[in-house]
Amino acid sequence: MTIERPAVVEVLREQLAAILGCDARDIDATAAFNVLGMDSMVGAEFIATVNRVFGMQERSVLLYEYPDLTELAAYIAARTGASPHGAPPARAPEPDSRPAVPDDLDVLLDAVRDDRISVDEALVLLARRG
Repeated sequence: MTIERPAVVEVLREQLAAILGCDARDIDATAAFNVLGMDSMVGAEFIATVNRVFGMQERSVLLYEYPDLTELAAYIAARTGASPHGAPPARAPEPDSRPAVPDDLDVLLDAVRDDRISVDEALVLLARRG
């Protein structure tokens, strides 16, 4: 599935708004994540959501390399093969405030051990489980 950059920004904005509990229109795509109120726990949850939505396996440190939605969207568009200048798809995925939680604790531990998710991301997923 190819998602164009403008659509990527909007999907990211919707997902972050769902996590922060605000309206997506209130989020400036060029504002730094720390200005938007993102701490390490919110960052871990956001990256877990980004990974689920875009089929990626990124870690929370990505938010330091791409410190706002616009830069992160450009990175995701490049990684997913999207053209940054194309028209967005008719409909973006609906935001989901709960990241997917593995049913099996061993699967989650394997993901941490294999460096596919960070310990912070695992903690967020475990908190959602209970």
